[in-house]
Amino acid sequence: MTTNAKTLALDLRIYSADERLRRNLLAVRSAITQDLGMIAERTLSVPPDSTMIVSEIVGTVGVVVYSKYPITITTQIEANTPTTLTNQTMFVTTTQVGSLTLYNPGTKTSIVTIIRLANSGDALDYTIPRHLITFPMLSRIAPIGYTVTDLAKVQVEDVALFNLTNDQVTAPSNVAGQKFRICDVAGTPNPNGAYLMYLNDVVTQQNFTGTLQVWVQQRA
Repeated sequence: MTTNAKTLALDLRIYSADERLRRNLLAVRSAITQDLGMIAERTLSVPPDSTMIVSEIVGTVGVVVYSKYPITITTQIEANTPTTLTNQTMFVTTTQVGSLTLYNPGTKTSIVTIIRLANSGDALDYTIPRHLITFPMLSRIAPIGYTVTDLAKVQVEDVALFNLTNDQVTAPSNVAGQKFRICDVAGTPNPNGAYLMYLNDVVTQQNFTGTLQVWVQQRA
């Protein structure tokens, strides 16, 4: 597949996500070939001995599934008989998907990420698209570039993809942990703010180069 700005951007998004995704980058690029605006991403928590049916997958023509722990995937490709694949951490298909069911046979909850081509007629999955924001040197606050409209749907991850927890009350400190606050430019809590405060001073006060980054997105 020819590399251009759009495919390169996709490469970078996937490359930053996980070692397994990096190793399977060519398969991922083959599965997702349309405009990046048509890419939909979803993260699911699948508890032990639980089954989830991914209903929005029907009709999608490119799907990548990555699971933290091995899961069982049952899928119907085109009009074929549904196939069950066990012990899967990575699944890629470039043809039309009729169904997708996930089962976690393990003893730990598995985080499953699904990257797919959005179907025509899909609602936008994100009101704030997933993007990196950068904190200036020794600053706790960085602009998001968008105004938050629903705090409950905001997700923040560090570059290692560890989820940060929202806390609109706790003050920044060395013991605040991996938490964030949506605020105004002065740091005053504001659930509809356009700035993000990283509450962990252990991280922000060691950012001497102005290269600290986190991922931010808001679901529709």
